[in-house]
Amino acid sequence: MIVPGWGVSPFHNARKEPLNERKEPPMFRLKKYTKINLTYAWFALIILASLNIMNYADRSIFNALMDPIKSDFKFNDLQLGWLASAFLFVYAIAAYPLARIADKGIRKAVLIPGVLLWSVATFFTGWSHSFFHLFLARSILGIGEASYATTLAPLLTDYFPSAMRSTVLGLANAPLGIGTALGYYVAGLSAMHFGWRHAFFYLGIPGVLLGIVAMFLREPEMGLSDRQEQKEKPNKEIPHQEALKSLFGTKTLRYLWLSQILSTFALGGMLVWIAALLHRHYGFTVADAAIDGGTAAVVGSVLGVCIGGIAADWWGRIAVNGPIWVVILGTALSGVSLTVLFHVTGRMNALYCVGAIAFFQMAINGPFLAAMMNVTFPNIRSTCNAVYLFLIHVFGDASSPPVIGYLSHRMGDLKSALQFLPWVTLLAAIIAGGALFHYGKEKREMLGSL
Repeated sequence: MIVPGWGVSPFHNARKEPLNERKEPPMFRLKKYTKINLTYAWFALIILASLNIMNYADRSIFNALMDPIKSDFKFNDLQLGWLASAFLFVYAIAAYPLARIADKGIRKAVLIPGVLLWSVATFFTGWSHSFFHLFLARSILGIGEASYATTLAPLLTDYFPSAMRSTVLGLANAPLGIGTALGYYVAGLSAMHFGWRHAFFYLGIPGVLLGIVAMFLREPEMGLSDRQEQKEKPNKEIPHQEALKSLFGTKTLRYLWLSQILSTFALGGMLVWIAALLHRHYGFTVADAAIDGGTAAVVGSVLGVCIGGIAADWWGRIAVNGPIWVVILGTALSGVSLTVLFHVTGRMNALYCVGAIAFFQMAINGPFLAAMMNVTFPNIRSTCNAVYLFLIHVFGDASSPPVIGYLSHRMGDLKSALQFLPWVTLLAAIIAGGALFHYGKEKREMLGSL
């Protein structure tokens, strides 16, 4: 596939235009956020991170209940893999058009309807009675969650000073572990006492309530933190028709995206099958695999987010490539932890490895997103996020569950089907190293063009 603009400077043809003369729907007409206020910014982060907890809980609950669903519907592992990927394929495809709307208007007007849609889709998954019903519910879930994923990082980038970016984006994405654990807890308790369907009913309602609260958050001006860092210089924009040319012309993004495609293929695929692996190979019951595995993941995730984000912001003040180094090291060490998991015996050792995988994977999340935002113009950051999500999900974790399911079905052993994943993760770490040669220059060019 030929991508227009490879090698073209992302700062070509930038033009001066106000970023915030956007038409705002009546339901979102609130006082604007025009000056950074850390008290309000932390409040907004709490609301958005809480929504992210429900985001990951609603998407992960299916993974935790794969074996009960398989038994109830008489599915094979390949069918389960396709159901896991239905959400991700639709999520990736829907992200780009939703991001284009967000970059041209009010980001909350994209975020809030998406929250309501994914919450309703979660609730109705519990009423599914066929492969088609499950496939449809998972697909609708993908549309709703794509609206949130494309707007979260750009919003928080404008709420907080740029010096805090890795830490803040890491904290906002800590729910990858916390929400996953919540989904696994609810799944495990529901499977133990009420049956797998009730878990979807319980998790469908809180997202609606949080979405209503988020409706009243102030919309920050696009590029606010970067503009204040540049002492209120006038903003410049990349014309929307040149967005893809700008993004694919940024060498830092090309290296980081390719690295994350491979990392997401390996670790995202592992996340889908981890409960089934613990159940089938390490002596866990379905409920224990969900609850104990979720506990290990949430502990590792929270520690990883805090340490990774703080380390990247500290390292970034010493050397411009600090966030990139955190991404490289975290990716490599997550692959090492995955290798160790396949060679240990005993339930506790397996849980330690699950916690280590979650730790290193979440340690890179904030630094990666911050690096991506740091080399992207404010008015195309949602689009940048959408392109990133499309690439990592279509070619990453949307593709790996059916591949792993097929290998498991053919080999008759899930653990054997997963053995190639650490090598994919190691390659991802090596490719991320290419960003070291371009990140500093492209970050300076972006800031200098504002």
